[in-house]
Amino acid sequence: MFVSDTYDQAEGFHAITNCLPEVTELIICNFSVVDQTAAPPGKNVIALATQLDYACYDEWKRHLPLEDYLEKREAIALEYVHRAERLLPGLSDHIEVMEIATPLTIERFTLNPRGTILGWEISEDRFLDLDSMVTPIPNLFLAGAWTRGGGQSNAILSGILTAFRILRQRDSKPQQEEGSTLLIPGDASFASPAGSQ
Repeated sequence: MFVSDTYDQAEGFHAITNCLPEVTELIICNFSVVDQTAAPPGKNVIALATQLDYACYDEWKRHLPLEDYLEKREAIALEYVHRAERLLPGLSDHIEVMEIATPLTIERFTLNPRGTILGWEISEDRFLDLDSMVTPIPNLFLAGAWTRGGGQSNAILSGILTAFRILRQRDSKPQQEEGSTLLIPGDASFASPAGSQ
């Protein structure tokens, strides 16, 4: 569910760059709808996601004691929970575990510069550039948000396109001699050479 308090896209962007969690656009996703094993029976895994600029709150109070950063992080998270409760009344009463990630969290775990979750800037040129997954090293291909930009969906799409490229390349090669090995896991030709055990 996508939640915005305004129809004005410029106002939404202004909220991101000016660190206004009370008005930034909010995504509410219940992962348990897609995967019922994500949580115990009768419970749900709900994610609240938004964007705030890396520079917010003096770079998330990185230069201050850890307690200050954690306090600011929790205050912002609770602001989003409060906003979500307009659509999910009583949400805060049912939270058993709450994981909070900020741009610093993303940067720490992924080493993505400034905690970006989208990779490169999304642009038409980059999105249509299928060669961004090819390297000068034979048979080494790339997949992920940093090849096409755009986060999870484009990372998945880049994996699919890379797989198709590999299969197309494989299928265009002449058939190998009997007993030779073509190492492509998951393929029927992924087998030991003839006569070996």
